[in-house]
Amino acid sequence: MNILSELSYLAFVPEDMVVLGIISGLVSFVITLLWLVIGWRAMRAHERIADTLAIHFQNAKPTSSQKNSNEEYSKKYRTFLNEVEEAKNVPFLERQVMFKEWLTKQQQRSPNTGVARG
Repeated sequence: MNILSELSYLAFVPEDMVVLGIISGLVSFVITLLWLVIGWRAMRAHERIADTLAIHFQNAKPTSSQKNSNEEYSKKYRTFLNEVEEAKNVPFLERQVMFKEWLTKQQQRSPNTGVARG
């Protein structure tokens, strides 16, 4: 007896169905290996991206000059809210437009004396 007839006898199926089962099992195994390789490569790529981003964000901590400019901007915005009373009662987007207009007026003044340029 050959092996196919023994397998077909054990599985209660004809010999050609045993061959089909073996072929489909091998194809399934190859596809599984393919997806394992694809998944492994994707995982390694994502780890490299994460490492690069971690290094980038670690090096991108704000400098003291950036902190100072943010603090200066916040001070100007608080001054704007104190000087322009109606700004507190308007919606956010309109308030931003008002703030930009107020800033341009402030920048037209000389920085040391606060006197408008003439």
